[in-house]
Amino acid sequence: MLPISCVKYDLNINGGKQGSNEAGALLLAIQTVSNNLKEMIGQIVETSNKLNDSSSYLSNALDKTSNGVKDQFSAITESITKLNDMNTQSASASEEQRVATEQVNESMKNGISQENHTILMEIVKYYEALVELSVVLNTTVKQSKM
Repeated sequence: MLPISCVKYDLNINGGKQGSNEAGALLLAIQTVSNNLKEMIGQIVETSNKLNDSSSYLSNALDKTSNGVKDQFSAITESITKLNDMNTQSASASEEQRVATEQVNESMKNGISQENHTILMEIVKYYEALVELSVVLNTTVKQSKM
């Protein structure tokens, strides 16, 4: 595409052949289009700058929001970690309680078994004494019958 200055020069050369009115009107139209283009480019640049400013503002706002979300996420993660630690401690305490309960039960079983054994041994002694008395009684009864 030819620069505007070249178009003006070309119109001036050709303008003498076709008439200066047509060349002047064409030159005026080109200048009007050129001015309109300059104005539109200015508006585009202004709009672009506004978009750039808005984009920067939005980016800053997103950064702040992102940092806030990161802080909240960190707090949630920390809370979850604390809850997990508490669950682990609770599970450990429950396991310790279970082991202690089993030890108490075993101890009671052993104690009861020991008591039962002692009672059973006493019963055996009484039974042996009863058998001896029975033998003595039988002997005495036999001797008295004689």
